[in-house]
Amino acid sequence: MRNFVKENQIKDYLKEKNICLGIDFIEGLNQEVEYLTSKAISRAMKNSRKTIYGRDV
Repeated sequence: MRNFVKENQIKDYLKEKNICLGIDFIEGLNQEVEYLTSKAISRAMKNSRKTIYGRDV
């Protein structure tokens, strides 16, 4: 599995919010980012583009 998110930045953000990080959260977040990125790639390709934008998510 690829790491799309920086665990330290997530931990820092959660610490600011006074929230604990579960052992499987980073893995689930990476899977979600990979899914959304794949979806954006598909949409861009269907529109004959090689660049993905926020609107492709």
